[in-house]
Amino acid sequence: MIPGNKKYKSLTLIASIGAILILPIVGYEISIATPKVIAQQVTSEKSAEQLQTLAKSITVKVLSGENRGSGILIRKQNGVYTVLTNQHVIENGASHQIETPDGKIYQAKAVPEANFGSNDMALLQFNASQNYTVAFLGNLKTVEKGSPIYVAGFPFEPESSDANGFIFQTGRISLVLPKPLEGGYLIGYTTDVEKGMSGGPILNSRGEVVGINGIFAQALSFSRPYVYEDGTRPNDDLEARMRRSSWGVPVDKLAQLAPQLASDNTVTLTVEKRSPEPMAPLAEKVNGIAQKVSVLITRSDQENGSGVIVAKEGNTYYVLTAGHVANGKGLKVFTHDGQEYVVDSNKTKNWSKSQGLDLALLEFTSNQSYQVVTIGDYARGIEDRVVFLSGWPASKQPTAANLESDRQFNAGYLLGLGGFNSAKDERSFISGFGLVYGNFSEKGMSGGPVLDTEGRLIGIHTAAESVEGDESPVLQRDSQKPILEVGYSLGVPIRTFLAKLEQEKINLSINQQTSLPQRLDAATQDLVISDLINLQEPQSNATAVEWLNYGNKLWRLRRYEKSLEAFEQAISIEPDFYLAWYSHGWTLMRQKNYLEAIKSLTEAAKYAKNLPEVEYKYRALSQAWRQKSSAHFDLGQYNESLQALEQAIEYTPNDFILYQWKSSVLKYLGLYQEALEAADQAIEMNRDNSYGYLRRAWARVHLEDSEKTTWEEKDYEEAIADINKALVLNPGNAFTYTLKGQIYTRKEDYAQAIEYFDRAIEAEPDFATAYAERGFVYAKQGNRQKFTEYLEKALRLQPDHGDLYRIRGNGYFALKEKQKGIDDYDNAIKFSSDLQASAHQYYNWRAQALYHLEDYEAALTDVNKAIELKPNYALYYTNRGDAYFKMGEKQKAIESYNKAISLDPESAHERYNVRAQALYQLEDYEAALADYNKAIELKPDHALYYANRGDAYFQIGEKQKAIESYNKAISLDPESAHELYISRGNIFLSLGDYEAALADYNKAIELKPDNALYYGERGALYFQQQKYKEAIANFTEGIRLQPEDARFYEWLGRSYSESGEKVKAVENFQKAAVLYQQQENTQGYQTAMEQLEKIQEQ
Repeated sequence: MIPGNKKYKSLTLIASIGAILILPIVGYEISIATPKVIAQQVTSEKSAEQLQTLAKSITVKVLSGENRGSGILIRKQNGVYTVLTNQHVIENGASHQIETPDGKIYQAKAVPEANFGSNDMALLQFNASQNYTVAFLGNLKTVEKGSPIYVAGFPFEPESSDANGFIFQTGRISLVLPKPLEGGYLIGYTTDVEKGMSGGPILNSRGEVVGINGIFAQALSFSRPYVYEDGTRPNDDLEARMRRSSWGVPVDKLAQLAPQLASDNTVTLTVEKRSPEPMAPLAEKVNGIAQKVSVLITRSDQENGSGVIVAKEGNTYYVLTAGHVANGKGLKVFTHDGQEYVVDSNKTKNWSKSQGLDLALLEFTSNQSYQVVTIGDYARGIEDRVVFLSGWPASKQPTAANLESDRQFNAGYLLGLGGFNSAKDERSFISGFGLVYGNFSEKGMSGGPVLDTEGRLIGIHTAAESVEGDESPVLQRDSQKPILEVGYSLGVPIRTFLAKLEQEKINLSINQQTSLPQRLDAATQDLVISDLINLQEPQSNATAVEWLNYGNKLWRLRRYEKSLEAFEQAISIEPDFYLAWYSHGWTLMRQKNYLEAIKSLTEAAKYAKNLPEVEYKYRALSQAWRQKSSAHFDLGQYNESLQALEQAIEYTPNDFILYQWKSSVLKYLGLYQEALEAADQAIEMNRDNSYGYLRRAWARVHLEDSEKTTWEEKDYEEAIADINKALVLNPGNAFTYTLKGQIYTRKEDYAQAIEYFDRAIEAEPDFATAYAERGFVYAKQGNRQKFTEYLEKALRLQPDHGDLYRIRGNGYFALKEKQKGIDDYDNAIKFSSDLQASAHQYYNWRAQALYHLEDYEAALTDVNKAIELKPNYALYYTNRGDAYFKMGEKQKAIESYNKAISLDPESAHERYNVRAQALYQLEDYEAALADYNKAIELKPDHALYYANRGDAYFQIGEKQKAIESYNKAISLDPESAHELYISRGNIFLSLGDYEAALADYNKAIELKPDNALYYGERGALYFQQQKYKEAIANFTEGIRLQPEDARFYEWLGRSYSESGEKVKAVENFQKAAVLYQQQENTQGYQTAMEQLEKIQEQ
């Protein structure tokens, strides 16, 4: 018989998504004279070894009073060497010394004519007759985000074999800021700079010094290191990301401020010319378009709305707006030149009345020439992008006379696919709403255009997640009730409008473009948005509502620290203000302060209970519990997260978003069938939500992984069908293509996987995860060159993205380069966006990889670190039990499984099953049987547990009970019955009931005719019955289906030998021996060779 073993998984891999581009930097050049001293000529890329030698020759120790640091030899003139270092390394009034690479120490002095102002740079000079290598200086034009860089210096506590304490490290540029931080810091990079390396060189791959080290990652000892030169600050998300990088000052500053002291440098230096508002040209370009295509819509019976010109046919112009705007009477359109046009209501197409879609198409006629907006028809990605909103706030009472001055134009973050998670509840997606963004909006701006960074129309603004009385979301129309601002703005995607035109065969001359907009990096996004905002803090006598609304604006700008202060002001005025507590908790979650967030959200739920008995009360309670669930989830408290979600669902049972969340939580609890059921419910409530199908697809994948055996080729057909449905709803989406490629990778269908990763790259050429996943496939195929090439592309796009390092680490593990895999997981942990919520996962995933590499001690070390960070997560104890078991620590394994069961009683059936497998392998079949029975008691409809119990019954000789267990498993899971027929057939075979065994094998093959191993089982049965002709036919079919399986050739050789066909027997034993040898199966090879010798002796 050809044996097979059940395969169980406890590993869940999560993809992180995104890619970034940088705006170009304008500059002018300064020419530097050729040196006449020893200098390293820089002409081409150098190896890491060459760069290390160069760095060591130009890097010096700087000793200044009590301070220590590093420096760079940049110039020699008449026996005087100049050293560049940081100002913070220099102790004012102290004596200075330089220790050169040869260990000599020279007295040094500051250079009085070097005035770097507030930039963290300083120059020292010393006299020496010795010849030392002098650095060549590069510039920012020689590096870009993702470029490899190399840093050097003398840390205080070096982990270096160098006797002098010199250290050399590699990394990548993570950010080049649009404007410098205080001290002139502009270059962020991934390398771990340590104390003492300040002033040391940052080199490019050609060996040019492009900057000097100064701020190390997580620099808490610096008072406020992340403040721009002009006194402004990055938003809190960006600052958190900046903290994960080290920072350097570009040497361009030296050429700009003291060019006479850089004369030994032959490289042309570029000094940046930056406008006071570096992002102004982009905003001005888009605003210029918005000004011409936006129209004011007035109504005789209500306040105004806004719209956008989308088409022109002859002298007829078509204006797209919100449906609720078109519901007014006496509609008029005002164009940018102040002209007034009456709208013919008989020609208005209003989908809000007929189909509940908040869009309307208006017409007006004019002989004037007006610009028509270009439509951006492309898929939305996973990452946030910058968008612009144009419209006329009703509060300004706009007229033709003050049309342009009253128009509001601002920028904000358009949430990527994850926006479905961030939306307040399912009502954020009624009436066709599908865009969620942070742009400020007011009444009167409904119908206004949402534009991308190219000025193309991607949506129509319609509403906000605010509260008005007991209504939310709020259609931004005429009302006297006060608006309480919570959450985001909402709009209808332009693709919805295009679909309506196609469905209703409305022919309009529309200018469409499908190319993606310019990608802005995180720092540029922040500046584009903040430069257009002039937010005024409320007066000292402001109301709680005014502080709430102010806090929400800060929250949208991702200024969480300031928004917390605003919400606390609101709470101090009204201590029982539910929305202030809710917003306070939500903001704490953005700061990843989950424990405090839970406290604030508990207060929100407490005060929400006092609201009037209307629907809004239950919405409020649901939202508070939903966010509490999210906080528990991020803390790894999955049972508590599930309980909070159940509370939320009790208040709003029709919110599809809650069921999407529930599916994810259940998946983390290992309850894959329940996760699938929750995903089904979410889709039933909203069949047009593409994200729901993606969630269900992965629930199906994990369920199939948990139930299938190694005999069965996992087909994931239903999961792929869900991915295809998501692509129908959101065509051309790179993220969705990537998920589909990942499923084919799991199937080991690498050609298909590469095809879908290629589609993802075609749809979004700077989508880093697609490149990384494609590279991982090459690693699985053993193609190291292609693996390296694609991971290099991915990391150039997103050099500080932790999950890319995880993928590369897995690739190294697949290539059996274990240490490199371990090192990359260290980088993944370092760049984790949330150490509290993510590092434990990376430790666990690395533990699983090391486990599969049979390095059980290292796996145990990592899973213990995961447990240290998340001590109440049952899965990690299960994984620890697996490691202990493989190490022979069987009692400790059982104790770990026991702990998992005690921590997670909701899914204890899975833990009992895992523990039973361990006991089964220990040949303690009675104890294993007891655990299988417990699992069945808790989960009586799970076929796998009955199949496993059947195995245990068989081992203790209870063969009839074994058959009964398999019968039950077959009845519960007829779709997977082919596996169970094989298992039951094996029992019949052991009982000598060949007829029943053959019947079961036939049924298995009937259900899965492409499974080679099933033919092997049937062939082995025929062989045992001495039906060699039938055996030969089955083993031959097995070879056709699985030509690299040596066992088929071995059994075919045996069959030919027994039937007297010795030549064919020899051929097949030889083929088996070759394959066994190639697969390093020593035992199989020896068996095949013994069979050959036996035939030759006959």
